[in-house]
Amino acid sequence: MRSQASPESPFKALSDRERQVIGLAAAGLVDKQIGQELDVSVNTLRTYWSRIREKVGEGPRPALVAAYVTDELSSNLPDPLNPLLTEGWVMDADTRMLLATDTINDDHGLERGIPHPALDYARMTHPEDVDRVRDSVFAVADGKMDSVHLVFRMVTPRGVELVNSSVHGIRNEQGRVTKVYGFRVRSLDCRPGHDNIVQIGHWERDHSGGVFTIDSGLAEIIGRPGARSLALSEVEALLPPAEFASIAESMDHAVEHGLDRLEGDLRFIRPDGEAVWSRITRRIVRSEDGGVKVYGTLVVFR
Repeated sequence: MRSQASPESPFKALSDRERQVIGLAAAGLVDKQIGQELDVSVNTLRTYWSRIREKVGEGPRPALVAAYVTDELSSNLPDPLNPLLTEGWVMDADTRMLLATDTINDDHGLERGIPHPALDYARMTHPEDVDRVRDSVFAVADGKMDSVHLVFRMVTPRGVELVNSSVHGIRNEQGRVTKVYGFRVRSLDCRPGHDNIVQIGHWERDHSGGVFTIDSGLAEIIGRPGARSLALSEVEALLPPAEFASIAESMDHAVEHGLDRLEGDLRFIRPDGEAVWSRITRRIVRSEDGGVKVYGTLVVFR
């Protein structure tokens, strides 16, 4: 991965307005929204995109946007402490797109050399630490703090590892944070034991519905490789009766009383009859129309 934008970078030829257009696209806006933001017509916007392609080359818009964000993030980084030369990352403070070194992308199963949404890197953070890490990094991005040192746990196929990370903001001449960069060091492997296996899985569902959407990690944990959804009756069959009644009651209580998070221990039964203890975290998200979505994370130590 290159550590700095090349002096011959074609993006340097873009005008300020052209950079605004591609920058807003990188922030997730579609043409109609970009036009409204810049107060220009769709036809004018098409002209800007044509000029951008003339200067940086032809290609699908997602590829152009990814190349632009990569170029922006990897330029004007502090040397010799360039995070992209070690084990680190750089995030755009506005778009929350993050460019990381190959080792970090490999850990998270993400494609090397291109930016990804910052939240894509949160999925392996221990459920008990993820809110604190996210809030701290975003506080630096929002200019509320200049820097922060974090110690948190990552759940990996190797076990639960302790990570030390330093996070810093880069401000422009007006004092606004434009980029956030960080380094990390895995200082300790805190697996419960060398023979233990640690697994992590995720699921989500509408609280009023009966279907759980699950990821491959959870499918593996419950012995159902390839499954991507479970009916409520299938979930009930995985749990001892008293366990199922308890978590259903606690979930209803949390929704009724406006709670947004539940944590606890959960025992479930594998297809071979083995009873396994796990740590479960549930996040409760309410929409404006009154709907309730529940997101769950299960961590298993064996």
